[in-house]
Amino acid sequence: MTTDTFKRISDEEGWFNRAINGTYPPGSTFKIVTACAALRARAITPTEQFTCNGFYQVGNRLFDCHDRHAHGQVELIKALTLSCNVYFYQVGLETGVDALAEEARRFHLDRRTGIELPAEHPNTIVPDPAWKKKRDDTNWNPGDTANMSIGQGALIVFASVVFWKCRKYIFCGFRPGLLKDLEPGEQRELKLSSYLFAAASTGLILMLWLSLGANPFYTMFSFFVILVISIGLVRAVTEGGLLGFQAFASPFHFIRAFFGLNQSWCSTTLFAPVLVFYSILFLDIKTFIAPAMANSLKLRDDFKMSRSTFHLAIFLAIAAAAVTAVAAAIMMSYKSGGDSMQGWFYVGFPRSTLDTIRTMVKDAPAASPSCAWWITGGATGMGLLLYLRQFIFWLPHPIGLIMLVNPLMVSYWFSIFLGWLFNLLITRYGNKNTYQKATHFFIGLIAGELFMIIIFGGSLNR
Repeated sequence: MTTDTFKRISDEEGWFNRAINGTYPPGSTFKIVTACAALRARAITPTEQFTCNGFYQVGNRLFDCHDRHAHGQVELIKALTLSCNVYFYQVGLETGVDALAEEARRFHLDRRTGIELPAEHPNTIVPDPAWKKKRDDTNWNPGDTANMSIGQGALIVFASVVFWKCRKYIFCGFRPGLLKDLEPGEQRELKLSSYLFAAASTGLILMLWLSLGANPFYTMFSFFVILVISIGLVRAVTEGGLLGFQAFASPFHFIRAFFGLNQSWCSTTLFAPVLVFYSILFLDIKTFIAPAMANSLKLRDDFKMSRSTFHLAIFLAIAAAAVTAVAAAIMMSYKSGGDSMQGWFYVGFPRSTLDTIRTMVKDAPAASPSCAWWITGGATGMGLLLYLRQFIFWLPHPIGLIMLVNPLMVSYWFSIFLGWLFNLLITRYGNKNTYQKATHFFIGLIAGELFMIIIFGGSLNR
């Protein structure tokens, strides 16, 4: 062998024995270790089923199954046979990192094989909280909770201020004197809305209490906090121009952070039915009707419609949309079967909600001082922003702080940046005609996105 050939092989690490010197993630072979750890810790049973929709969401990230195929209901043997990533994601979370690390050590994955192999690599690592603390000087967390907690604190302060400002319209049916400055038609409309809101709210609280068995005090408390947050989100979505919102902020987040759910007076069982109600309203991506209603009021004024005709049209439109959507979903489910429908909406979301409640009942989370401090910091920051913006015009808009609670902002931010940039350039260097011409560019962006969705479908979400 020539010197040049030897040097080329050395440069390409051709002499490196990867079998005994290389260190690599174990990949799917570690699923056996995960299964053993879960069974030993009694986190699962061999016949317990988990749902695989082809992906699993943790925080803002989506983790695919190995072939992006939805395996449906999967138990241990089937999961090992199919090598189902989503099953073992969920089992791993149920089991906990300490039990997984301990099982890996039991399999001797933290040491040499003991076989007489020359130059075997000695530095096999089993990651656990202590290892991560030593390597990065950081705690072991399932995700970065700081931003979310700041957003939660900011949202509850912002929403409380908005609620206080609009309180007279919410309760005007019982204090009509608050509306004396409005025209009679507007007064009648707001009073009727107030009565309907009070009746619907009372009915919902009674249903959660009497039909679903929720604790009456916590039902009223949760409903009030959710109402305040909803009002704040409506304002944020309307003013921020967002198409949808995913609000990781609720009364349960606050109670869990400050007090934990492992106390007798704030245990998970007291909140379980309300948790289902909250999940349906907020846990998945939601849009709000308020921006559309604001546009419809403008149309009412433009076409000089009577109030009764306007409200009848709105009611019929909402009823028609709801009936059509529910009927279409039922017909498609009966025709094709629920398992063939959209996996997350029809199977994964209901299952994950109930699984979360079950896990929290079985292993109630304790208080989280770090989250509590971040929430307090976000609330303090929002309070200061709302107060100081009365005197200092250049301070950031408070709504920006709320957006930290919306994980969808990772998808929205560039669109918002483009809108801000064009608005700045047109305002400074253009005129009304420039603005009208620029709108065609944004229409082209929307058409282009629809075209890409038609071609590539759901893979764009990955």
